[in-house]
Amino acid sequence: MNKTLKCMNRVTQGQLKEFVLSFVKHMRETVSRYPNFEHTFPTYMWSPHRIVCTISKKNGVAIEFVERCKDWEISVRKTDKHIEEYIKTPLNNNIAFFEINGEFNRIENVNLVTGDFYNAFKDIIDCICKSTTIVMEKPSLFVRLNAGSVKLVNVGIAYVKDKQRTVKNIRFLWLISTSVKEYFTKEMAIQHAELEIRRYLDGLIPRIPITALVQALQKFEKLIYEDTDESDIQEFLKLHPFFLLIGYESYEFKPKLSENLIPDFVMKTSTGEYVIVELESPKKNLFTSGKFTPEHMDLKNARAQIEGYLNYIKNNIEHLRWKYPDIKAEKVHGLLVIGLSNNLTPEERDRLKQLNAELKNYEIRTYDELARGLKRFLDNLGVKYGPFG
Repeated sequence: MNKTLKCMNRVTQGQLKEFVLSFVKHMRETVSRYPNFEHTFPTYMWSPHRIVCTISKKNGVAIEFVERCKDWEISVRKTDKHIEEYIKTPLNNNIAFFEINGEFNRIENVNLVTGDFYNAFKDIIDCICKSTTIVMEKPSLFVRLNAGSVKLVNVGIAYVKDKQRTVKNIRFLWLISTSVKEYFTKEMAIQHAELEIRRYLDGLIPRIPITALVQALQKFEKLIYEDTDESDIQEFLKLHPFFLLIGYESYEFKPKLSENLIPDFVMKTSTGEYVIVELESPKKNLFTSGKFTPEHMDLKNARAQIEGYLNYIKNNIEHLRWKYPDIKAEKVHGLLVIGLSNNLTPEERDRLKQLNAELKNYEIRTYDELARGLKRFLDNLGVKYGPFG
């Protein structure tokens, strides 16, 4: 009887799928409001993934984002094992890297390595690993779930089994200590999604002082709406590149790709993506009146410019590696900033959305969109910024 009641109270495969869909849908809808969100936020927050969910008949649930794919693929399976055994070493003892005793825990950007694996590859690990490496002599579990939940994000695990060395990279793994269906509600999924986004945005704060953001936002709006030279806006963004890409890691202003090809910026993200930026005047037009809202010559010329940069990089990727050693063709994107969306008609705004949906390797943004993106960032931090609030 007790066993039957326990099974009846366990989350079903359908309920778990709906829970995961609510989680990913809310994350994507939220981050997509930010300009250049594909280059600012981790892929698990916005890109379709193959997701494998596991329901333990003993305790808990595991949700792993395995790899990116064209459309969301969510599968659910069951196991007789304890859920923390989803990731474990071959040993059977009571030793674990981490003990989890509450809700909303997170392990991020670390390598968890057993002592025998570390001893075999110490020189290599110490040389090439950028993340923190935690070594434990003879653990059985990477995580022991006593209560609550934990998310493992960008975590590497390595151990030796039957003299075979095993290495796994975990993009995103969510371990939950309970499988009771009352936990897996839409409200709980949204709460976790909002926490994910907030934690990521909070992580950007130490790099960009809040007072500097507020002052820069006020000055930027004044610049783009006044009769300002394009060069003045370029100089402003040179000092405040976070308007272009909040999560940038490094950038170059006016880098020379070749003798005649000099974009306004080349920006690099923490995920190794390169964003080529072309700035045009906020006074320039995007469309003209007419059937099907044709593109204005200002926009056509600007598009030809950014496409010229991207084509050159694609065709000369090996040559450019002397300057950008880790550059890859599939990780190069473009950003064209031109005009003001406040000057567009509703039909022209729809046309711009359609155009961006059709573009493959770059996007078109207006200057006031960049300002709104920073406002959203400040809103999410609970910051009030005077006349812009």
